[in-house]
Amino acid sequence: MKAATAFAILLLGSVPLHAANAEADARLAQEFDRLEQTLKTAEVGALPEDVKSLVAVHRGTLERAKKATSPEYRLYRLRDAFVGIETLAFCAKEAKAGESVETFRKLWDSSRARFEAAAPPSRGGLLQRGLIESATTRAARLYNASLPYSKASAPWSGVYYLGEAEGNLRFREFVAALAGGDRSDAEKPPGRAQLAAMLESLERDTVGFFGNDVTNQAVVPVSVRLKEAHELLDAGRLSGATLLLVEARAALSRRGGPRGKYPPRTTARAGSIVAMLEAWAGDEQAPMSDALREEVVPFYGALYSAKPIANPPRTAQVTVTLVRWPYT
Repeated sequence: MKAATAFAILLLGSVPLHAANAEADARLAQEFDRLEQTLKTAEVGALPEDVKSLVAVHRGTLERAKKATSPEYRLYRLRDAFVGIETLAFCAKEAKAGESVETFRKLWDSSRARFEAAAPPSRGGLLQRGLIESATTRAARLYNASLPYSKASAPWSGVYYLGEAEGNLRFREFVAALAGGDRSDAEKPPGRAQLAAMLESLERDTVGFFGNDVTNQAVVPVSVRLKEAHELLDAGRLSGATLLLVEARAALSRRGGPRGKYPPRTTARAGSIVAMLEAWAGDEQAPMSDALREEVVPFYGALYSAKPIANPPRTAQVTVTLVRWPYT
């Protein structure tokens, strides 16, 4: 009798979870449909010639997201498609703003309040919070970069980067709506000191691996993620920093970087990040599929057990001024 009662309670308790998952799947399906239509509209719009080739790229990215085998991986894969398609739609809609720096400046000024508004609290599981916090940071950086790029490159370049900033804000809003009112701390990120220690370790591995060829373009995907992890950590956005460190480790593994010395895979915590990585591994061929399971998942687990750096060495401070894209 007790067993039957316990089973009934468990079953009743699982109903809201199943309902929430079904609702999330339905909302994702609706978003896929909306993005497909948005891309079709942008394709026949006034897109600059230089970005028309991205229509096919983002269509392929959207198809890959649709085929993802878990809700976590589907959402993770949706990010690039969502932001890319919204960027093209923005370029088509605001084509006239690319006629001159002056016309773009008016559009940029009219958008200022939206990008300077305080970010709302993160919601959802660790993956959702990480995506929200990353989108918040990217939107601000891209907005600030868009005006200088309209002057240094071409006015339409400013429109493109402002569109990418807007795409990140819209993705943040979508993920927050998907998470609903869930502000649970059930999936806590690692501590700030732990993240800082692992960030330094991963940077050392990256520099050591690419040390003999610092101009190698293969280092860029690793470098941009480490840079963003720094920004997120400095801003106290620990969930975002966690996600970007995991991405940086995956990018280094894809390029044959050192495996690193992490605890066994069994120490890695379950949760949305691990669920995303497991599904991602199933979407890859060897050796990357093995690297995700044997290097990246253990790395994620090690984030929680890393020892903070004691008395970090003081290094010389050098100021270098670069003219560069925010994430290269």
